[in-house]
Amino acid sequence: IKLNPFGEEEWQSNPCDFCGDNQSYGQSGIQTNDGGYIITGYIEYNDSNELLVIKTDNSGNKEWHFLASDLPDSENLIDQGFDVLEDQDGNFIVVGWQMEAEVENRDAWVLKFDYTGTLLWENRFDWGGDEKGYAVEPGNNGYVIAGYITDAGSSEKDMLLFGIDPNGDSDWDQRY
Repeated sequence: IKLNPFGEEEWQSNPCDFCGDNQSYGQSGIQTNDGGYIITGYIEYNDSNELLVIKTDNSGNKEWHFLASDLPDSENLIDQGFDVLEDQDGNFIVVGWQMEAEVENRDAWVLKFDYTGTLLWENRFDWGGDEKGYAVEPGNNGYVIAGYITDAGSSEKDMLLFGIDPNGDSDWDQRY
């Protein structure tokens, strides 16, 4: 749904025409430099979630979408997207988490797409516990990811902040 500054509906769209009877959840969305929108979140299946990214035009018509199951070796994985950023080159950075179905610990997950929806790279970050990425911002020569980490066997969460370079490789990490 797009609302004008007065809260009146301008248009309504369902770009998840491939979701079937499954629930889809948008966790974060932004207006893109071309006037369209990009949304990340997940599709909920019986006992699983699958990361979803949808790019629309300025009227909410789907231009492209990405599902985690589009990747090879994605069977038995559970994942969600939480935030999206358009960088200065017009690429999109999506941050969230991914885990194997039989393993309790999640890894922070970062994906980079070009403006056509082509996946440029994806990387999972694991510091030995349960990690989730919740937010992404531009950083010095790359991106900064905020989330949390829980040590294995613990229920106490620490804030996690880590930097990655433009190729998705870890530059630094800090927990608070």
